[in-house]
Order: sequence, then structure tokens, then C-alpha cells
Amino acid sequence: MTDIAEIAETAAGNAEESRPNNPAHPDEHTAIARCILARQRAFGKALACGKSDFGASIDGNQAFLHALPPLSGFDNIRDYVACLTYAIAAGVISNQIAGVLLEGAKVALATLRPHAKPSLRTAA
Repeated sequence: MTDIAEIAETAAGNAEESRPNNPAHPDEHTAIARCILARQRAFGKALACGKSDFGASIDGNQAFLHALPPLSGFDNIRDYVACLTYAIAAGVISNQIAGVLLEGAKVALATLRPHAKPSLRTAA
């Protein structure tokens, strides 16, 4: 496992233990908190290893993306979108990358919708 993936995994456990899930306050939303914590830890670790602020930012942003919830189940998809929205606002990812990732969320969400049953009526 890479350092960034390890940081994201550790952040996941810590964020879920320490924060309530309150979408009204992003700093209190578990999924967003997990992603932010992963970003902060990767950034700090990169700086400690002698990377520049720019290099540390790249590592932090990658850790944020590694910490995104999986696109399975309605709650995870909702949290994924919340994290991406935060990432756009915070400048973690570009609008272009966000657009691609949000398209993935849209497809995942579409797979959860019940499919309409075909009509069995016949023309009279």
C-alpha cells in the first residue's frame, strides 16, 4: 500500500470515530472530515520529507481523492458528491477533474434507481 493510501485509510478510521455526520457543517461531516484529514496528514508528511509546498499540496490532494467514499450505495454516493463539492470549493481538484468524477457518481446513482417495468398492455 502506498503512503498516500495508508494515510487515507488511517484518516478514515479517525474521522469516523471523532466526528458526527452533520452535512450542515462540512467540518463535522464524517466523509468530508476523513478526506480533509487525509489531505492534511499527507501534506504534513510530505513537508517533513523535504518536499516543497507545491509538491506537498499534490500529495495532499491525492490523499484527499484516495479517501473518497466508494461509489456503492446511496449514502456513499451522497457522501462522495459532498466531498467532491468541498474539493471544488477548496481548490483541491480542478473543475475538469471534478466533472469526470461527478459523472461517475451520476452513473453509480443511476444504477440504484429501480428500472421501470415494461407495460404488458396490448394495443386494442
